[in-house]
Amino acid sequence: LMLSFACSTPIPHLAHALRSIKCPPEICELIVLIYRYAFLLLERFLVMLDAAQCRLGYNGAMTAVKSYAGAMTGTFIFSLELAEKSEASLACRNYRGYFPIYRMPRKMGAKWFLITIVLTVFLFLVGRETAGWINMTEIFAPYAGW
Repeated sequence: LMLSFACSTPIPHLAHALRSIKCPPEICELIVLIYRYAFLLLERFLVMLDAAQCRLGYNGAMTAVKSYAGAMTGTFIFSLELAEKSEASLACRNYRGYFPIYRMPRKMGAKWFLITIVLTVFLFLVGRETAGWINMTEIFAPYAGW
């Protein structure tokens, strides 16, 4: 049940849910990193298995064992390289122990609607009253080449 939940829930939602139940930030960050890199390693492993199958790597029991061992070894080496690259990239991005996660903005209510209407009416009235004073074509003509 937990595996299906973890695989079907986007990581930003999972991290936000963990933070909302007051999970320690260190654990949240570990879960985010493990979640991300587990899928990268799984994808790499599956690509290596597919490559072995294309080379007839499963023709016999011993050949299949060697193919799986080679794929696992390649994945392990890839994980070491990925760890070094990730450490360098996090250092370059000034990683401070947390990943900023997008939070949905609050929903617009009647207050936002009222402010929008008032500002629209205000700008319309200002534009109508200053029609003779300000000529926008004269202001922007030198920049637009008119």
